[in-house]
Amino acid sequence: GGMRRQELQLTHVPVKITESGAGNPALSEQSEEVKCLMEELEGLKTKIVVLQGNIPAEELTNQYLLLAEILQQERQYSKSLHAETETLRNEILDRIKSLESEAEDLCWKRNEAIASENNDSRVRALEMSLNSMRAERFKLEHALVK
Repeated sequence: GGMRRQELQLTHVPVKITESGAGNPALSEQSEEVKCLMEELEGLKTKIVVLQGNIPAEELTNQYLLLAEILQQERQYSKSLHAETETLRNEILDRIKSLESEAEDLCWKRNEAIASENNDSRVRALEMSLNSMRAERFKLEHALVK
């Protein structure tokens, strides 16, 4: 697979999570729901790698990995810190929408490059993948609002 969890650069994780989350056995268990969301994000990461073509998408891939890590921690903390996680939840949803926007930009650049080669099937494939990313984002939104 890709990067192992301990190799993630968690530069955007809120300080309170990185400080208090480490070494707390009560927060180390992953629910089936979290595992399912992690798998969905892994699928998105794979799609981005396939799509990247001539345009670097490594940063976008890294952001999805970071999002998966933050999402996992947010779900753990929401069990005991409901009020505080409201802010985290909103930050995560904002980040998901931002990533979707970046994916859209990536597709736009690829579409322009591909259109000049008159390869309509690749354009359609990119658009389908972006639509799939949007669908995954809606799934994540509903999971987080519970």
